[in-house]
Amino acid sequence: MIITTDTTASVRRLTISSLNTSTWLQLDSCNPNHRGDIAHSEKRKKQHLSYNPNGRVPTLIDHQNNDYAIWESDAILAYLTDRYNKERKISLPHDHPEYHHLLQYLFFQSSGQGVIWGQASWFNFYHPEPVASAITRYRNEIKRVLGVLESILQDKDYLVADKYTIADMSFINWNDLLPALFGKGRHEFKEDLPQLDFEKEFPKTYAWHKHRYNKERKISLPHDHPEYHHLLQYLFFQSSGQGVIWGQASWFNFYHPEPVASAITRYRNEIKRVLGVLESILQDKDYLVADKYTIADMSFINWNDLLPALFGKGRHEFKEDLPQLDFEKEFPKTYAWHKRLTERPAVAATIAERQQALQQ
Repeated sequence: MIITTDTTASVRRLTISSLNTSTWLQLDSCNPNHRGDIAHSEKRKKQHLSYNPNGRVPTLIDHQNNDYAIWESDAILAYLTDRYNKERKISLPHDHPEYHHLLQYLFFQSSGQGVIWGQASWFNFYHPEPVASAITRYRNEIKRVLGVLESILQDKDYLVADKYTIADMSFINWNDLLPALFGKGRHEFKEDLPQLDFEKEFPKTYAWHKHRYNKERKISLPHDHPEYHHLLQYLFFQSSGQGVIWGQASWFNFYHPEPVASAITRYRNEIKRVLGVLESILQDKDYLVADKYTIADMSFINWNDLLPALFGKGRHEFKEDLPQLDFEKEFPKTYAWHKRLTERPAVAATIAERQQALQQ
């Protein structure tokens, strides 16, 4: 599956969902509205509009379901859980008596939290002139919505069905931005703007948020963790090192219209170089960061699982001797790390589902 995306709270929410539903989400990080190469941007925008006439992110394209396209983050949450969360760990079956209450909270998140938090963000960080009245309006609206949640959560731990579902999940990432939305923005103001003490003013909602936030942090790290920026370091390394090189190797092995042995040689050797970097990192540890399994490790799984194909027979025949790979022998630490990751139950199940889908 591919999501056309940027780094918004809506997209981070979908990433969390994929981890709970054991689905592969390939994040296409080139926002079609991104300012940069104009020709490229216009092409991307046109392509994106063919899937999403609203032209905003995120948009999901499910290659395991005939390129089924769906947009709006809460609709995507519902789709992912309906199609791939068969055990209903974080959702409800359609005949559950609380199912329509789950939909109710998804709509409330979208129309209540998402819209208001988004406008608060705009006037705090992006509006070209200082408008204290607008910031005051949206900060007060945030407090009103938090008050609604506070009343709902007075006598329960979750929004619906006495369990954690996508209803709860949908609120996490925007609420995580509250310190920024009530913090210093683009402009200076003489006026006294509304402030927020989340824990003191809305204790039930704060406790609900912290409990869910900490649960999702099991495979990530809090921003104040001493290893947090190392986690980001490996995510960027995966994106610029592994993702780019493995992608080019795949192109020249399977899709390039003419045989170019020198290109295949280049990218196979680059793959080995990147594997060598990982080998050196993993000499004395089992995971990349913080001595635990995190999204840093997770980010490498999908491409490394394709190594046999990338070093195997492709579209063309070659007389030249191309570089080959004995993953286990040449990079034993990296191989053991990858094997350990792919043997995790959720990962193993996802790989099996992907292979089944590819065979159909």
